[in-house]
Amino acid sequence: MFKNKSQELCFAGIVGFFVLLGLVVLVVPKVELVYKESYVMIPGFTQTIVSLSHFILAKWQVIFAFIFGNALVLWLYFSKTRIGRLLWRKSAGLIPRSEKPRELIVYGSILLLFALVWLPVILPLINPNW
Repeated sequence: MFKNKSQELCFAGIVGFFVLLGLVVLVVPKVELVYKESYVMIPGFTQTIVSLSHFILAKWQVIFAFIFGNALVLWLYFSKTRIGRLLWRKSAGLIPRSEKPRELIVYGSILLLFALVWLPVILPLINPNW
């Protein structure tokens, strides 16, 4: 079905993203309802996830337009401009193309740490009580 390992990983990442999005949009509001019906205070991290769910449900059009617009601009830049094509060829070596699981785990850990660096910036925007 897939020609190489990077296509498999890309597909798995996209499917995982949509599964998490479905959980945040469909399941989290029901969990919030269970907490409210049982008159129990929602823990801080759970409240952040609930706030994220409310934010996505309220602003999904803006989020979609932002992601689609950025993807379109990047695609146009890297495919239509000479400098963009040159940069894409030069930076393609930065994308891991390894079959060794240990190296992929290291790359994944680096990406996770990079994402965690942004948590103190993003969490207060989603939930001011954090």
